[in-house]
Amino acid sequence: MPRVYALVILEQNIGDFPLNKYAIKIHLLAVEFGRKLAIKLFFQHVLDSENLFEDGNYFYRFLDDDPIVASQCQNIPRGIITVKPKPITEIASRLRFLSYAMFEAYASEDGRHVDYRSMHGSEEFARYLRIVEELQRVEIFDLSRQDTIAFFLNLYNMMTIHAILVWGHPAGPLERRRLFADFKYVIGGSAYSLSAIQNGILRGNQRQPYTLMKPFGVKDKRLKVSKKFSERPKLASPISLKPLKWCLKLSVNQGKELFVSM
Repeated sequence: MPRVYALVILEQNIGDFPLNKYAIKIHLLAVEFGRKLAIKLFFQHVLDSENLFEDGNYFYRFLDDDPIVASQCQNIPRGIITVKPKPITEIASRLRFLSYAMFEAYASEDGRHVDYRSMHGSEEFARYLRIVEELQRVEIFDLSRQDTIAFFLNLYNMMTIHAILVWGHPAGPLERRRLFADFKYVIGGSAYSLSAIQNGILRGNQRQPYTLMKPFGVKDKRLKVSKKFSERPKLASPISLKPLKWCLKLSVNQGKELFVSM
């Protein structure tokens, strides 16, 4: 049975898209323009493998037309951000300082309780939502291994809080599994769930308990990030739904070591 893809653009028609919109009359220039859009992650191949724009009968789809991105990713509420993405190190640093400030303001002294109601309506949380929108088309592969650990640990904690604020605290195992699997951000053109970050990134693409398949297949672009973790990083405490009072400092130079402030 043939596969059906929704909201796709055939390559032979995408050459006409720039032609009509930008008055480009030469097909080769239109194809080159399409390649630049693909490199900048405005759209990608429907199979989400290598995102190379080719001149032929191939199917592509704009990032916010992807069914998973449109229905499950929580950091793309107003469509694709068209401004040039800031460097991932800058975004990660802003997220780190903001998450630390939020924990200081809304977590108890022992770090075991969070005032979710006050946090939800705070200016800090509104600022956080604006920052994570910048992750849509960011160059995630530019981070070193240590900086990738720091970035995804901080993001995992903040995503967990975001999920609880939006969906509520899971009442049982089924709701917990749904929260981990279905609450996603689009980062660098790919969708990441909490489970994908935990098992695919931080655990080096290891199978989740009671599952048969690894999070990322051999053709999954996210595997390039996961390959930085051939050895599982040693964490100060196990990852859970409880927000962790961690401040993970991004290393400015390769010689600096990652440290955890508890």
